[in-house]
Amino acid sequence: MNKDVKFWLKNYSKNALSKIGIKQGMKVLDFGAREGYYTIPAAEIVELDGKVIAVDKNKKALKDLEDKVSRYDLKNIETVNNKGKLELKIANNSIDFILLFDVFHEIKDKDNLLKELHRILKSKGIISIYDPHMRNKNIKNKVMNYNFYYSNDYKLQLLHNYKLTKGTVNNFKK
Repeated sequence: MNKDVKFWLKNYSKNALSKIGIKQGMKVLDFGAREGYYTIPAAEIVELDGKVIAVDKNKKALKDLEDKVSRYDLKNIETVNNKGKLELKIANNSIDFILLFDVFHEIKDKDNLLKELHRILKSKGIISIYDPHMRNKNIKNKVMNYNFYYSNDYKLQLLHNYKLTKGTVNNFKK
């Protein structure tokens, strides 16, 4: 783990995720979780009465995350290999908060992804998007076409490609 990742996890991660709205007891979906640098602090915030579902198509990244989960002794993280599919085996209206960090630009079928996320998100639930590869205006236009309502944006210290960076997180409510 490089120094920026360690610094992120120790000094910024929980504060940043709390600021965007993750709270104790929530059920959080981290779509495109990779090695879990947002999953782990989210799990620490939601504590044992909450849960984080970490979804990714990369088996090696999920294995790395599972190793970290064991090391941190976290009991509230479930990893899911979606094999690149957008349909999730998650009940309707069951997720409080969705993290879509640095992955939206990679999704070819954004329409079906947004329909699926809308299906699983609870009423008044939040979808939070950080994607430095897309213009915020384009993100907002696309997401608001699927019955999500723009809520806030946050300028935060974030982790991107294993380096600390300033970025904008856009929150939308169902």
